[in-house]
Amino acid sequence: MDRTEIRAVIKFFHSEGKTATEMKPRLDAVLGNASPSFSTVNFWVSEFKRGRSHTIDAPCSGRPKTATTPEIVDKIHDMVLADRRIKVREIVEAVSISYERVVHILHNELGLNKLSARWVPHLLNSEQKRVRAQMSADSLEKKVLFHHDNAPAHSSAIAQEKLSKLKFEILPHPPYSPDLVPSDFHVFPKLKTFLAGKRYQTNEEAMEAVNEYFGDLEESHFRRVGVEKLEKRWTKCIELRGDYVEK
Repeated sequence: MDRTEIRAVIKFFHSEGKTATEMKPRLDAVLGNASPSFSTVNFWVSEFKRGRSHTIDAPCSGRPKTATTPEIVDKIHDMVLADRRIKVREIVEAVSISYERVVHILHNELGLNKLSARWVPHLLNSEQKRVRAQMSADSLEKKVLFHHDNAPAHSSAIAQEKLSKLKFEILPHPPYSPDLVPSDFHVFPKLKTFLAGKRYQTNEEAMEAVNEYFGDLEESHFRRVGVEKLEKRWTKCIELRGDYVEK
């Protein structure tokens, strides 16, 4: 199934009132490794909501388009907001412009930079820096019981209700701060290295491999390199007056 046919399937699901979140598992089950990323699915759902009827790319001659238009910038911005882990090549495929132009738009037009595998503002404003520094200082003064990165699944009403019942003390987390999340600066990069070059036929095989990977790790792997390093990053964030902690 080529990408035009996949888009037609997304269009059909959209006509049935399905959301991108509902579509993705069904596409994964049928297409496996050929399934589009969530950001790509979400992009095409947004396109069809805007009234787009066709599923083919706009015709172009020779090399990919390099012109920057407000519409293209807005589309790329929407895709990044929907999935801050989206890859440049996925954006290139979705908007049909050159790789170099997408990079230019991300860095120069939108002011974004990749930090701990997530797109974040290249430069934080003074208020964002103040919040990061203050939350880092507050975190160093209390015992951490539960820390999450404000992802929708973590901050949903159901999750918050459960945490309240468990009487967990929730540690505040500033926005645009993957450098202050152990899973982003430590766990996921190493997992990505472990999975590099491997191919799995089903989601179940991939899940089993990931479970085995984590099962073989010592507890100190998470405490020494993850949690304890987080305290050092909080301190570094304060020293930098809220700016990004690169290392």
